[in-house]
Amino acid sequence: MEDIVNSIKAALYDRTSSPFFALFLSAWVIWNFETILFFFSDLPPSQKIFEIHQLHKFNSKWNILFNQTYAYPAYSALAFSLIYQFPAYVVNYISLIANKINLNTRIRILNETPMEPEEASKLRNRHDELIRSMDNLRKTYESQLQIRDDEISRLNSKTDNNDYTSDGGEEDELIGKRNKFESLSSEQKNAEVSGEELVVFDSIAKTQTSTRLTTIQKETNIEPAFVKHYVNTLTDKGLVKLNGNLIALSSKGIDLYVSMKNKNKQDTSR
Repeated sequence: MEDIVNSIKAALYDRTSSPFFALFLSAWVIWNFETILFFFSDLPPSQKIFEIHQLHKFNSKWNILFNQTYAYPAYSALAFSLIYQFPAYVVNYISLIANKINLNTRIRILNETPMEPEEASKLRNRHDELIRSMDNLRKTYESQLQIRDDEISRLNSKTDNNDYTSDGGEEDELIGKRNKFESLSSEQKNAEVSGEELVVFDSIAKTQTSTRLTTIQKETNIEPAFVKHYVNTLTDKGLVKLNGNLIALSSKGIDLYVSMKNKNKQDTSR
């Protein structure tokens, strides 16, 4: 019941809050002022009803379209709402022009008014500060680029000369990866996987169940992007299968791993 009452109130509010309703009500008061006078007069109630009935009596069928009870107020409200748009448009247009003129005048006055020395000094100081800040950023960026270029050149030089003398963490990592690859048997090197890809394959196989990319990266010290690339390559070869975020060997991968393990045992026994 409360919902019905609220819906009725909302519907009435929407109707009464419309501009047309206010225009219609105003027009009805103007066209039916005699009815209002009779209603608030001192006449007996029966006489009031008779007089009001005579005012709103329909004498022909055309009175349905032409009467002061509802037709004339409705026509007046409709005509006013249509005619009102034109003067409202003119007023808004004039207001926009006046605002534009006012804005242009203010801009012209600001341009013609000389800047105060203190304000000019603040602006110059701010400009100089921004220039210095940009120069410092540029120098920092250039120095970082130079450091990276020197590091890349040094690593490329060591790689080209097969110089793996350890003098830092990066060289130790390169030596570890190279030694781990050199320790693999010839059968492993000539298998379907090789290099760091084989290291990733070996890390997956040693888990004996399933693992994740982060676990492989921690065990192999290979960059995450390369680990993901090697896993995708092994998946394309059918050696690895993916189950959501989990990675495990396929049946083909298990066969290859067992073959490699048996070969290592034979090489060790010799």
